[in-house]
Amino acid sequence: MTAEPVRAFVAIRPPESVLDAIAARTARLVLPHGRLTTRDQWHVTLQFLGKADVDAVGDALTDIDVGAKEVRLSGAGSLPPERRSKYLVAYLFDADGWVFGLRDAVAERLLPLGFEPDHRDRGAQRLWPHLTLARLKAATRMEDLAAGVGSEPIGEPWTVDEIVVYESQLRSTGAEYAARARIPLA
Repeated sequence: MTAEPVRAFVAIRPPESVLDAIAARTARLVLPHGRLTTRDQWHVTLQFLGKADVDAVGDALTDIDVGAKEVRLSGAGSLPPERRSKYLVAYLFDADGWVFGLRDAVAERLLPLGFEPDHRDRGAQRLWPHLTLARLKAATRMEDLAAGVGSEPIGEPWTVDEIVVYESQLRSTGAEYAARARIPLA
């Protein structure tokens, strides 16, 4: 029996020490016509799914053969990376592009379930793994907001050793996320 489809996505959850660093860097940020995301919303998106059977997604990702890797969050930027945007983000980066291999492995495993790779933020290019720091109601010049967070990396590097399938429920106060499956990286 399949589970009732819910709004879902696949992501990396940074460790508490990195979440503490994000909180410290965004604490004094003043947003024009928008809101900061909250600590319980901080994750690095690998693939947005829309409506999904999260049990089937978790099963499809079981034993994903990527391996753990050390990564780090960038300083603040925008999504898309133009001067005017609705999203203030920190990108996930690593020296050899491992995160793109992970993103592609997730997409490959989910394609048979009918989930196409996400192209929402980079035109014809694939999703760039990122953590959303703030959402604004209208496109805004991001230089001052990004400068308020800083351009230096946020937090210490950490080892990603699992990915998470989240259920997302939209609320008037912002989205609420619940981890529905945790998949260790082999």
